[in-house]
Amino acid sequence: MGAKIDKFTNDLREQLTTADNRLNDLKNQLESAGEESRDAIEAKIDQAKSALEEQKSKAEEGRQRVKSYLEADLAETNQDVHDWKQKRELHKLDKRAERRENYAADAIFIAAAAIDEANVAFLEALEARLDAEEAHGAAGA
Repeated sequence: MGAKIDKFTNDLREQLTTADNRLNDLKNQLESAGEESRDAIEAKIDQAKSALEEQKSKAEEGRQRVKSYLEADLAETNQDVHDWKQKRELHKLDKRAERRENYAADAIFIAAAAIDEANVAFLEALEARLDAEEAHGAAGA
């Protein structure tokens, strides 16, 4: 395969590895949820919210780009691509390939941001459950 394809697949592999690591972190938190202290949970919430906030604007920009990619894809037909190949319109074919590569990268980034959001949601749910259990315990005392 060509150098551009190798670079593209390596870049996506790195992004997927990062997303997979985030997902594994979330799984580990789920497994150890009952063993966490309130302070540890609150610290993790702060950390997770900070990470999510950093990604939020980038994820929104990515969503907008994905929308543009999809609109561009609707505008071009298989016949267009076939014609470009026949006429050797390399600029159009390269532009299409780059758009599709960027679409894939943005989709993976958005998925990783969704994992970060799920992490915040989980931690906040855990904190809410602790609040409820503490209230039940105080009511029973």
